[in-house]
Amino acid sequence: QVDCANVGRSELPLPMVEVGRELRGHKDAIVCVDCCAGCPNSLVTSSEDGTMRVWDLRTARSVRMLRAAAASDVAELGTCRWVGDGSSVVVAHGSRLLGFDLRGNDSVIITKATASLDCPDDINDFELFDGGHFALPCDDNKIYITAGFEEPHVTLARKHKNIVAVARCRPDHPELFTGGFDCTVARWDSKTGKPRGVVNVGSLSVVRENESSSSGQMLNPPFVLCLRFDGPNRLAYGLGDGTVAVTTLSHLARFPDPQWAVPGHSAQVPCVDWVGQAGTLVSAGNDKMLRVWSSESQRLYGANALAIAEIGLPYLPNAIAVREQEVFLAQTSPVLQSVVVR
Repeated sequence: QVDCANVGRSELPLPMVEVGRELRGHKDAIVCVDCCAGCPNSLVTSSEDGTMRVWDLRTARSVRMLRAAAASDVAELGTCRWVGDGSSVVVAHGSRLLGFDLRGNDSVIITKATASLDCPDDINDFELFDGGHFALPCDDNKIYITAGFEEPHVTLARKHKNIVAVARCRPDHPELFTGGFDCTVARWDSKTGKPRGVVNVGSLSVVRENESSSSGQMLNPPFVLCLRFDGPNRLAYGLGDGTVAVTTLSHLARFPDPQWAVPGHSAQVPCVDWVGQAGTLVSAGNDKMLRVWSSESQRLYGANALAIAEIGLPYLPNAIAVREQEVFLAQTSPVLQSVVVR
């Protein structure tokens, strides 16, 4: 049974968070989920069972299976994304990027990628930007920029001192933001590859009410695990120490520190995203909680802001994707689940 409770301050409007639907088809944990902007009734997921699945949300059924990895392949599937209007999907597979063109192929089961690219090290995430370029953050502390599936032509290096976990392009701006296990977020010119600034999120002074010297637990470092934009000027962070943070960007070249940071979870936060039209942020943590935060609560209470709603999760989250008010959760389960924020 999933526990649901509104926990925000009474003077703020409180949303309802409800259990949504279940999509069944995978045989092992789901690693990633992505909504299709060009085809809003479609989802794609990647799983530890070595397959991707394309889902029709009108029927809540899997309509295609893409086998990207053999059963004997030790490299697991990672991030998956739709490309363009939904004609193609791309997935990270170890140090390879695989593309599947769905046009002109009516097969329910597709077993061969139509494009591939080899990277020097394992790909942890990828971002598609500027009409067909990929940004590939990797285990070797670098971000490789490619034009489609061609060999990398720009390498972003020397700003991250450890694994680069995530990359996100700033909407309507030629800028790329990357985060990693060195507890920093770097800002880059996506056309030239030149750095524009770095923020050390390890310096955030977030005090946790549940910290205790007698707890016997060691806090995780504030690795940068997730970045999500709400329009071009607001960037949310999910950190390894349980912190949820938001930075407001401006036209200035200076990269500001997060204006708002809160100890949102008691374990690492691999997932944050924006839901609806009112600047509402959702975060999912390894404490098996999904929490909802409002921009108004952030403005009024700062680091003392409370989640305005929360819901317990049955499994650890790996990724989330938002379609209007519905949040789809890829978890350490073969079942894709959703919750609805009303």
